[in-house]
Amino acid sequence: MALNLHPNLKARLRDLLAVALSKIYITNNSYLDFKSLPDLVPLDAALPDEKTALHQKLISYVGNVPLRDFITGVLSDELHEREFQSEDARRSLTDLPEYADVPAVATRLVDAFDGLPRIYSVLVSIPHNATSVLGPALPPTGLELTSQVRLTTVPEEGGPYQLQPKEEGGLLLGAFARKPVGATPGTLYLVITCEGYIPRVGSSAALDSASFIARAFFGLCIAQRLLARGYSFRMGGPHHRYLLVYKQTAAPYPFQDSYEFPLDVSDAIDRLTIDTGFAKVETERRKRIVLKELTDIGASMALHSEDDRLLRAAQWLFDSYADTNPLLTFVQAMISLEILLGDKAISDLVGLGELLGNRCAFLVGKTRKQRDEILADFRRIYDTRSKIVHQGHNRLSPKEEDDLWTLRWLCSRVIQEEMRLLLADPAG
Repeated sequence: MALNLHPNLKARLRDLLAVALSKIYITNNSYLDFKSLPDLVPLDAALPDEKTALHQKLISYVGNVPLRDFITGVLSDELHEREFQSEDARRSLTDLPEYADVPAVATRLVDAFDGLPRIYSVLVSIPHNATSVLGPALPPTGLELTSQVRLTTVPEEGGPYQLQPKEEGGLLLGAFARKPVGATPGTLYLVITCEGYIPRVGSSAALDSASFIARAFFGLCIAQRLLARGYSFRMGGPHHRYLLVYKQTAAPYPFQDSYEFPLDVSDAIDRLTIDTGFAKVETERRKRIVLKELTDIGASMALHSEDDRLLRAAQWLFDSYADTNPLLTFVQAMISLEILLGDKAISDLVGLGELLGNRCAFLVGKTRKQRDEILADFRRIYDTRSKIVHQGHNRLSPKEEDDLWTLRWLCSRVIQEEMRLLLADPAG
């Protein structure tokens, strides 16, 4: 549903934008000169107050300065289509014939902004070893986790996703391609439908949201012990993984571009494999368990709009497996617990460490002995966290490395219990 801004506001935005457009310069015939961009603050300042529902919606669609980022994003996308000229001197945007009619350009851009949100399908491929766990349990048509997220295998003809024509020497070209130019038929993908604006150059809140949902999904799979991080060697170093963006503007959906995950996140996704304990389960029983767990994960994710703490905790747990710095992974895993178990009002009275330890022990421990052991372990673990955060602790000892694995296990167990409570009483 379009924004439908008030006509007076649109007129104000057109006037402000027309002034700004005449001050924008480009380089090499195809790039905005960001160093010389005029002050675009008045554009966003003219929008409704930040506390309004409309402004919050715009932030979720684009970012914290939605109109500025949208205008520069659209202009960058359009200029990107022009021929690059290495010797081209810096010149005014309005020198280009298609931008010479400044009022018309301002009207076009404001109308495009008013037409938000745009709808996208963002595809994240499931790595081979994880597909061998999840794939066999899925129905032939895939599995809808939420109304916006599903697991599905792209059919050979592409289905709803436009496939790129194959070039001669496709195998050789594909082997050395820097990034994918669309989905691969026969591959299992996590498909995320998102609203907002995703530029071809750079990022946006909509793309960040898709990345967050993907990492949270993988974090939940780890917490539920469907998947684990494996240790495999890959020739040529870590494998790059991408968010593949399709625009829902035609049938089949045209491919927009691929956006690379950070390398540590790419590597963590690529290494996902079957949990060692789960590998011992008989195949048919494993399929039933996987389908049940994925259904529960989907039900939990569906409550994201009401309360996203579980997803944020799962995302931080996954990120703790992605980062290569043990000190940072220790803090990230602790943040996962703080998201679910923290309470500022109570922690100010009893201390955050004691609060988290007690809540952890009573949520996870089933006997008094287990609770006492968890409390003892957690006090030692929290002391390490404090040394890292407050004293700049520069490396983990062997015992502290063991505690990192204990901390991640506690994160997984707390997420499991929170999921169980959430699904038992979705209303809270």
